[in-house]
Amino acid sequence: MKKKKLQKGMYGFLARKKRIEIIKTVVLYAIALAVFFLGWLHTNTKQNMLSIVAVLGILPASKSAVSMIMFLRCKSAPESLYAQLRPAEERGILLYDLIFVLNEKMVKTDCIFVQDTSVVVYTQHKKMSEQEIAKQLKNFLCNQGKGKYAVQVIKNEQKFIKLVQSQLSGNDGKRRVTEQDEKIRDMLFGFSL
Repeated sequence: MKKKKLQKGMYGFLARKKRIEIIKTVVLYAIALAVFFLGWLHTNTKQNMLSIVAVLGILPASKSAVSMIMFLRCKSAPESLYAQLRPAEERGILLYDLIFVLNEKMVKTDCIFVQDTSVVVYTQHKKMSEQEIAKQLKNFLCNQGKGKYAVQVIKNEQKFIKLVQSQLSGNDGKRRVTEQDEKIRDMLFGFSL
């Protein structure tokens, strides 16, 4: 059986992205240092053209390091959360580990459940209140989607799981992902890092 490629919003994407950023940063710095030392060994002086190339090579490496540090600050959603919500994936959209910048603060969400015009967010973010996060996401969705959306933010994992399961149990297992769900998912992807 062919394995699905991890994409933004899928469980495990953040951990994969962290590994990629670390490897990319190390490789870029290694190339810049190799060019510098190659020039130094070849000319027996640090004042050569390869030194300039090495200094310019530090720029993309440093940009990559900033991205790496940002991803290293974020923890992936708990595996227990994923295991409990996995059966609900075909009846609603579940998005894991999305990162938003709200009021100049980075907010990492563990899981977002999208169903019709309702968005339920689970986050362990401590610096912003649930109401503030909900208000910012609702404003974004209403402005982009030209409609009314209900956004609820929960910081308790078990409460979030129960809410998602209760919303899905009311559908008798018949509900499938709709075009509206996909529209909200795409807007959230566009707004997240």
